[in-house]
Amino acid sequence: MALVKGRLGFLNGSGLSDLIFQFNPTEIDRERNASYANNQAAYADFPNSGPSSIAAREWLRNEAEEFSVELIFHEVGDKTVDVQLKKLDELMAPDPTTGRPRDLVLVMGKRSDRVRITNKRVREKLFDPQLGVQSAVVSLRMFALKSRSA
Repeated sequence: MALVKGRLGFLNGSGLSDLIFQFNPTEIDRERNASYANNQAAYADFPNSGPSSIAAREWLRNEAEEFSVELIFHEVGDKTVDVQLKKLDELMAPDPTTGRPRDLVLVMGKRSDRVRITNKRVREKLFDPQLGVQSAVVSLRMFALKSRSA
């Protein structure tokens, strides 16, 4: 199986600041929940009303889909992964004009999602003699702003 190029960048961005990575997942965990609220007014109409009955619940909305990916960055010789780690920080920085997080596009092969990063964890694993990071495992937790239908 060949490695697929992945890309994470700003929505409507020029592509110059995109983070390009090799992506070859064996699995991707995706999760989407629905929100419900107890409906107190419905108890009078609920056929099994009583102390051991199930509360009537009203659907409110479907929450955004959340998912996690793990990226591995590795360089050899005198190169470091500092550029990739800096790009991730820039992608998480708020928009200077609005102060809000910017919308991103995560592209994995033919799949793409409009996302925002909610959590980033970096494990630095290999260092050069000047303590530059040569290998890092980055775990990203994101939520989709627009769910993909396919």
